[in-house]
Amino acid sequence: MVNLMDYKKALERILMGKQRKIDVGRIDEEYCITVVGIGLDDKVAEVNNVSKYKKWFNFIRLDVLSYVLSFLQVLLKYRPVNIQLNVDGEKLVFFNVWLIAIANIPNYGGGIRICPDACYHDGLFDICIVHSITKRDLLRAFPKAHKGKHIFHPGVAMIKGKQVEVTSEFPVIVQSDGEVLAKTPVNVTIRKDALLIV
Repeated sequence: MVNLMDYKKALERILMGKQRKIDVGRIDEEYCITVVGIGLDDKVAEVNNVSKYKKWFNFIRLDVLSYVLSFLQVLLKYRPVNIQLNVDGEKLVFFNVWLIAIANIPNYGGGIRICPDACYHDGLFDICIVHSITKRDLLRAFPKAHKGKHIFHPGVAMIKGKQVEVTSEFPVIVQSDGEVLAKTPVNVTIRKDALLIV
């Protein structure tokens, strides 16, 4: 693996590296590469980004602890929401949804494997819906998410699809790649092999 702090090796990789195409997500008129987060995870990202402890944890290379602290802080006040999804024409309803992750890659939030089987070149999103569980159950499932084991919990639904429409009983913030992009309702689509990277 190339140490990106070594500028000579990084430059060599840019000039000599193998090119590949990856899929790109689109949220209405915005583009995204990683994971579209809706619900609790968005609020956690928002709190984490403005926290005083984030820089300190990043400095000592324990950025995952920053995310854990923000998660616990948000969990105390967060209220789940009822959601309707339309995935490739199939309508699905989920009650008391804590979060939805529409993933092009497996990881986000300091290494959490939210959709462990997600692949950036298969032309599909992996979609994780955490719903109908108590705060206590969510706390128990959360540590398992670092290894992607949360997907076996009965309150976690996993779906694959190319086009995802999300409607909620009240507007919920939607973020991707660390930026707030919209509020529900949103339409998320994937474009296969849309970006060439080194």
